[in-house]
This record gives sequence, structure tokens and C-alpha cells, in this order.
Amino acid sequence: MAAVSTATRKALRPTSRDDFEIAIVCAKALEYNAVCLLVDGFWDEDGDSFGRAEGDPNTYMTGYMGGFNIVVVLLCTSGKVAAASTAASLRSSYPCIKLLLLIGTCDGVPNAMGKELLLGDVVISDTVVQYDLGRRYPNGFRERDTLEDRLGRPDKNVRNLVAMYKTEMGLQRLEKKVSSYLKKIQDMEIKEQRQKRRRATYQYPGSTNDILFKSTYCHKHYRSPQCICDDHNEAGDPVCGRSRRTCCEQTGCDKDHLLPRLRLEYKKKLEDDGDEKAAQQPSIFVGRFGSGDTDFNSAIDRDDIAQKHNIIAFETEGAGVWDELSCIIIKGVSTYGDGHIMSDLEAWENFAAATAASAARGLIDYYPQRDRYPSVDFKNQTERAFKNQADITCLRDLYITSPPNDRIRIEESKGGLLMDAFVWVLQNGAYKQWLEDPQTSLLWIRGDPGKGKTMLLCGIIDQLQELTPPTNLYYFFYQATDSRLNNASSALRGLIHMLISKQPHLISYVRHEYDKSGKSIFEDPNSWIILSRIFFKILRDPSISDLTFIIDALDECLSDLAEFLELIQQSSSYCGVKWLVSSRNETNVQDVLIDTEKKSVISLELNSESVSAAIRTYIYYKVEVLSKGKRYKQEVRDSIQEYLVNNADGTFLWVALVCEMLKKAPSFDPRPKSAAYPPGLDNIYKRMLEKVLDSEFHWGSRILAINTVARRPLSIQELETLTFSPSDSNDTIESLEKRWEEALGYCGNFLTKRQGIVYFIHQSAKDFIIKKASNRLFSNGTENINRDILKVSISAMMNTLRRNIYGLAKPGFLIDDLTIQDVPSPDPLAPVGYCCVYWIDHFVESIPYSEDDNSQELIYYFFKEKYMYWLESLSLLRSMYHGTMGIQKLEKLLVSSYTES
Repeated sequence: MAAVSTATRKALRPTSRDDFEIAIVCAKALEYNAVCLLVDGFWDEDGDSFGRAEGDPNTYMTGYMGGFNIVVVLLCTSGKVAAASTAASLRSSYPCIKLLLLIGTCDGVPNAMGKELLLGDVVISDTVVQYDLGRRYPNGFRERDTLEDRLGRPDKNVRNLVAMYKTEMGLQRLEKKVSSYLKKIQDMEIKEQRQKRRRATYQYPGSTNDILFKSTYCHKHYRSPQCICDDHNEAGDPVCGRSRRTCCEQTGCDKDHLLPRLRLEYKKKLEDDGDEKAAQQPSIFVGRFGSGDTDFNSAIDRDDIAQKHNIIAFETEGAGVWDELSCIIIKGVSTYGDGHIMSDLEAWENFAAATAASAARGLIDYYPQRDRYPSVDFKNQTERAFKNQADITCLRDLYITSPPNDRIRIEESKGGLLMDAFVWVLQNGAYKQWLEDPQTSLLWIRGDPGKGKTMLLCGIIDQLQELTPPTNLYYFFYQATDSRLNNASSALRGLIHMLISKQPHLISYVRHEYDKSGKSIFEDPNSWIILSRIFFKILRDPSISDLTFIIDALDECLSDLAEFLELIQQSSSYCGVKWLVSSRNETNVQDVLIDTEKKSVISLELNSESVSAAIRTYIYYKVEVLSKGKRYKQEVRDSIQEYLVNNADGTFLWVALVCEMLKKAPSFDPRPKSAAYPPGLDNIYKRMLEKVLDSEFHWGSRILAINTVARRPLSIQELETLTFSPSDSNDTIESLEKRWEEALGYCGNFLTKRQGIVYFIHQSAKDFIIKKASNRLFSNGTENINRDILKVSISAMMNTLRRNIYGLAKPGFLIDDLTIQDVPSPDPLAPVGYCCVYWIDHFVESIPYSEDDNSQELIYYFFKEKYMYWLESLSLLRSMYHGTMGIQKLEKLLVSSYTES
């Protein structure tokens, strides 16, 4: 993998104007200059290669920012007419623009809605009032309604984005970004000053130069008896034209009429203490802009209009672009619109332009990334990618899972990917070394359970997808609770399937083996040998270069882990091949990877400060979501937040579990107590299990026991069969969903349901039950629950299986020809699919059995009555190989029993 800077997410070079998603419009050159300082890179340094539409007079600058391709345009003049014309032409040349940012300076309303705005603060629009649009009547001027109601609103993505900055967390994040980017602008300007002897124009002018007079104190000449200004005694009286162009120091405006402001005093104190960086930090306000062709020079008029419409800032272009494209106005406060002119007005304009540009750059960082390369439905897209039917059949048999879909499911199950919870790793030295150094081919992220390793990898995948072509990145998530995803052969099948789906010509390496023995090469005991041979042949293909493989949870590989680790070591020596893997701190992984050359290691325990900071961000987010749903008072919210921060001990999972329990707790007494929500994963699991076992609803412990010994996650239909057999066959999926939503509530938060499948909330939860609480949940051993599952399975299959259960039209129907249209609705095998495939495994796990056990008699009767129908069901479920292996297990048991007797 080629070295790539982690400072920015470089967008792929656009092939046409259709590849641009964000536009930036500025009214003044100083605003445009500030924006350009924060552009990550330019596409037009060697000339404009994208052009413009016929009749478009605009001149564009193209580049990329925060992983997005952007186009920037400077208005030829200010005002809403020029802005509307520019936006309309922009839309004709760049039809795929999803977001327009209008960036610049504005007049702030200093105490609008009780908010204390200062010069340099940033205002972000949630709507716009065109206050000078209306009708003139004999009794006065009447404005029309807001543009939000009268014209179209921004699309939902924009509204959701702005809504986030109305939250405390959203504002804090953005203000942190603004501080960082503002420093970048100032540092770049200082560098240019040294190299070109230019004046540094974006520095903070200082709190003593932030001047605000009382609204009634007019800007005029105060020491000119011969001037018309001398006759100005009340609002409406004229002042001379010259005073409007003269600064307050020369007109004689008296600073005794200044308004005191608390925030300003605080800034002065910071400056006195030498902390200018903190003093210059702008605040961000989200609210309503007033937009018109009027420049304000009257504080009284400003306040009248602002109070009437709840406006917090005024500008002159927003009304022109608002209805042309989905738009957000981001402007820095450079004046108060009161007519008073200070000698350092230009400095404030430059600083306000810099803060606005910094806020826009930070907002782009949080703007949702669309799938640059739409995820492929690997299982069903093959007909489009491969013309040869034999290739299609081969790839279909190779399929084991869709890692992109696994990633989506994992992220959704954990409440979504929170950028601030993983972004620290992107700046970690070990990660940068792995990313940028061609010689460092392995990065190992290690940490205890619940530390957030999986979400770290999801975040890294998200970032690498922006940095690398789609044919360079491949990944797999091990899951010990799913027998399909807990072995090395499955991991290789997943990786090879992704490789071939993205680069179809590679299927020839699979076909070379597949054509000899068919599907069995992916499933028989020698599958690892064959799959690894195929994998290395693919790596040696001359068309392959710069491959990155990401593997999560190596410790959850329960079969052939040593072989998989050896494969990582061997393939790491291949030019252009990089591996990123995660695992717990377990010796079977550590003993191999610790001796691997050309590696970097990130220990989450050794990066405890970064992890703790990420967890605090996660806590703030979870508490905010929780508070909105439960409508907590501020003191309750603070109490919960404090408890979580003090007891999280670097474990994301503990925070998630406590928040889930608080979500179900009564709102009148939500404060977490150590007895109910004890610190430590094992302690919280112990508390959860006690609630399950103490519940009068005894089915909770049975459901938990069944899921603990199950060979893979169960659908609610399968779980219904195993738990409540005989189940009501007339139940609809909707009624089952509703019943199981309630039933899982009695399982102590150990289980969760996603898309009709029930999962453990985390592998560590299942590990706790098996290794530390098995005697509590299985007081008579696991043999009994396995025996129950066996008997229920046989009973369910006896009642369900029949000849030609799918009603296929002709005998000898090839299973490869079976399509979704051939499966009846509802699928008669859906409730018994698990039973058909895994009943023999549970029979094996139920031994030894008691003398009065009739399991063998049931099996004999089942084979006598349903053996052929069972084989048919295995074929329809594409699990014939597993059934064959089951028969071999039964044979071994029979031989062993006969020998002993």
C-alpha cells in the first residue's frame, strides 16, 4: 500500500463535474482567501480541466476538502441578485452539488434572544428572513413570511446536520475544530509573512478592540459645532455623510457609552494571563439570518427588525442562494451593524472571515460521507459481473458472508459509528507508521474485552475507503458465536470472495481447484489447505498491487487460528500487502504476532489516555441520547454522566450496558447506583444474570440457555420453535417480532435482536456465562439443555418435514437453479432450519444421558419416518455437507457404544 498522509482524506480525482458534491460561495476576496487556505488540495493548479456549462459566466476553483470534491466561486459583487445568478449558473455546471456553503462575514445582533455575540463569533443558519421583501401599504411596510415557509427548505441531510449543532455536544465538537483550523490559517499567514514579508491579516485583534456602544448612542461627529451632526439629538435626525466614513476615534465617540459584557471581560482576563489562544476562541451560534440588500448603520433599526423576526445576524447574499441549492450560511461577525467604525475594522473583517472559513471546514469534516463505492451485494450481483454460468456457480458456492453487510450490522448494533470515539487512532504514531511506511506490513491492535477494538477497525475501514481505490481494501469480522464466522477457512472464503467480486478475473484461481471436486473444496477437512493455496496464487497475480487486509477479533477464531496467523506472517512479506488485525490480550495470538517482523502494535491499555478521552465523548453522546428519550432534568443528567465517567474504566461496553439498563429504568429514579450498576464488565454481567434468574418469568433463563449453547445466532422463528414448541404456526412475522421484543426483555440485556436474528450483545457476555457462571445458568450441566434442544428439534421436524416441501414443479430440480421465487411464502423450513442442520450436534453434546432417556429411540423413529425428507431439507438449506458430517458423528458414536458394550 502506498504511503498516504493521514492529515487529510484525499478525494479521488473527479472524472467530470458530476463528481463534485459541495460548493462554497464567497462575496468578498478576503473571505475567498481564507477559504482557500483550508482547501486540502487543488485539482486546477495546471488549469481548469472541467470547464463550465454553456452560458455560465462564473469562474470556479476546484479542489478537495475533508474527502469531498469541492468547487469554490467568488461573487463579482455582493447582494442577493448576484448571489442568485451565481447559484443558478453553478447548478447548471455542477448538477450533482448536494450542499452549498455561503461563507463570509456578517453584522451580529449583540444580544439577540439573550445571547451575547462578540466580534469573531460564527453564526450558522437554520433559516433566513428576507426582511426587505414585502409590500408598501399606506400604513407602512409589511414583510412576507420567512423563506423557510415561503420557499423550499434544505433537504433532510442539511436539516439534520444543522440540528446537530443545536446540541451542546455538537457545538463543542465544532468549536474544537474551529480552534484547530483557525490556528492553521494563522500559522500559514505567519509563514507567508516571513517568506514574502506580508502582514499577518488573520490574527485576533484583541478584546480591547471589540467595541459595542449602547444602541441609542449614534455614530456622528461630537466635536464639530459647524457640522450637521451637532443637530442630531434623537433617532431620525440626520448626520453628515463624512461621519459615516470616519472611525470613532476621529468622530469623538465617547467610550463611556460602551456596554459591559461578561464574555468580553473573560476574554480580557485570558489575554492578561497570556492565553491568547483561548481568548480568541470564537463561539458558534445557530439561528435565523436576516438577509437583504441593506447594510445596517443603525443599532435601533437593527434591534427592531431582529426582535421582530428573532434574527441573530444580518447579511446580504443568503436570500439569493437559499432556494437555488440546499444551503447553509456560515458567517463570522465582523461588525455590530450600528454604524460605529473602529480603526481596526479591516482586522476584524479578516479575523471573522477566518473563523467562518474554519467553521465551514469543521462542518465539512462532519458532513456525512456517501458510499464512494457502493457496497456490492456479493451474493446476488454475480450474474452481472460474470457471464460464464460455471463462474457464477463457483462464486455462489464460495460465498460464506458479506463483510460489508457484517460491518453495517455491527455498527448499527452499537448505535452507529461515532467519529470522535475512534479518530484518536488515526493520529497514533504506530498507525501512521503502518499506513505510511511501505516496510511496516502488520499493525496489531490489542486490548481487553469491551475496549472498542471492533469500532476502531470500523472507523479505520471508513477512513481507508476514502484514501484507497475499492480494489485495495478487504476485511473480515470473526464472530465466535456464529459457527459460519469463527474459523480460519471462513475468513479466507470471505476475503477471496471479496477479491473476486471486485476483480472478477481472479476467479480462474478458484476454478482451477473447484472444477476438480466442486463445492466440497470449501467445506471438507482439507478446505484450509486448498483455500490458502488459492489465496497465495491470487497474491502473486501480476495485476495485484497494494492490498490491505483488515481482520477483527482474531481471538474469536476457534478453528485453525495458528494456521491463519502463519498465513498473515508469510503474506506480510509480499510486496504491497499490508495487514491490520485486532485481538484480545491472549497468549495464543500474542506468542505468534509478537515475533513478527515489520510490525507496529497499538495496545489500548498503554494508550489509556486516548481511550479514556474517546470514552468520555461516547458517554456524552449516550447520555445526551438517553436524556432526550427520558427527559431528564439537568442535575439528573449530570449525575449519570459523572457516574459513567468515574466508573467506565476504559470500557465502552460497560457504558453501553449501563445506558441500556438506564433506558429501561423508571424515570422517577434514574440515578445510577453502584449496587444496581456495578463497575467492571464481570460485575455488571453478574448483576444482569441475577435479574434473569430471579425473575418470575422462567422463560428468560431458558431463552438465554438455548442461545448460549446454540451453534449460530438464531432467527426469532427458530428460537420460537426451540423455546415454546409446539409453536403457533399461524403466527405472522410481525406478531413474532412483537412477542420476542418483549421476551428478550427478560434476558437481562444479554441478548439483542437485529433484522429478526438474536445475538449476544458481545462475545465477552457469552464467555462470562460459559466460563464464570455456567453453574448458575446450567445447574445440572449443559447436557440437559442440549438434550431438550435435540428432542424439540426432532419433534418439530417430525411435524414439518414432508415430501417436496417447496412444491417444486419437477423431480431432479438442481439446487443451483433454486431462486427466491421458488421458495414458498412463508418458508416452511424457516422455523426448523436450525433443527435440521444442528440436531446431531446437540445429540453429541447431550451425552452422557440417563437410563430413562429416550433420545436414541426418537432418533431411530425419526430416521425410519423422515430420513429422505430430512436429506431433502438439507439440500434446500444448502447444508448437505453439514448433514453428511453429522451422519459420520453418529456412526462414530454407534461404533464407540458397540465397542464398549
